[in-house]
Amino acid sequence: MVDRQEEFWSQISPAKYEQAIDAQLGGNTRSLIRGKLGSEGRLGKAVEFGCGTGCMTEVLAGKADSLVATDIAEVMVQQAKENVKGNSNIQFQVANCEKTAFPDMAFDTAFMGLVIHFTDADRTLAEMKRILKPDGTLIIANLDPGLKAPYGTIGV
Repeated sequence: MVDRQEEFWSQISPAKYEQAIDAQLGGNTRSLIRGKLGSEGRLGKAVEFGCGTGCMTEVLAGKADSLVATDIAEVMVQQAKENVKGNSNIQFQVANCEKTAFPDMAFDTAFMGLVIHFTDADRTLAEMKRILKPDGTLIIANLDPGLKAPYGTIGV
């Protein structure tokens, strides 16, 4: 499943990605999520999974002491890097949230935006538990699975 996800998200253009997300969620959902994130307290050392084109990255970075913004697809990581410039507390990298290379208890906060429904949730949550400090926080922003179109229907 991971290989299919990586392949799919590597082939979708950033413009189509933005259109697909807004079509599935509605035009204001991402701004609502950004607003909710903006009202969070300090996030400490944070990691973002599914950074996509960087829509949430800047808000998270503003709340974090440091942020590792990740995506399963290199093309998305590169686009996020391009979209979110000039913030020295962000590190970008390719990572699979089901099995990361991060050490145990590495983060105070983990954020997953519109990701968990594409993963093996049990594996993903176990990995989040492993990489979060004992008093860490996991923030999951996700759509109603009943509303989600199969990912293969988003045009590349």
